[in-house]
Amino acid sequence: GKVAALAALAVENDGEDRPAWYPEVADWAYDTCHQFLLSNTAQSGTSERRIVKLGTCWGGWGNAGQNPSYHAPGAYRLCRDFMVKMDGVFGASSTEGDLLAPAWGSVVSTTYEALKSGQCADTGLVPNWAKVTDDGDSLTTTAGFSGSGTPSTEFGAEASRTVWRVALDYMLFPAES
Repeated sequence: GKVAALAALAVENDGEDRPAWYPEVADWAYDTCHQFLLSNTAQSGTSERRIVKLGTCWGGWGNAGQNPSYHAPGAYRLCRDFMVKMDGVFGASSTEGDLLAPAWGSVVSTTYEALKSGQCADTGLVPNWAKVTDDGDSLTTTAGFSGSGTPSTEFGAEASRTVWRVALDYMLFPAES
């Protein structure tokens, strides 16, 4: 959905030269962003935080497990901005994207809180897998979860993707990140 949103944004102002695929791809991107927010994030039971799930049917808070590399704050900001800009054309209402923007903001801020709570104090690296809990005031990250067989507490094949996803946030949204 994020790549489709970028493609749609790249050509939206091309007027008559806009590709024939634009309306379908932009509509699909909007719906994909919306569905991701609804199905692939979970609100905390103790605060307004909203964490990324590992899929529609698993992952999230506590024992449900987390993979830090699934967190992509730049992609979430892109979805937020795309939905705000396009809700009048593709949304259920002309304010749908505006109304969902705070939830996207919560996903971004929770992402950074979760990554920070799981960082190694000596290296700043994050683990492959973790359990993240919210006590209402702060997040706590502990080991003891793995979804792929990679060691939970090491910075390995899973965790290495986190660097690129955070870097994308800094490239796409330097003022916010």
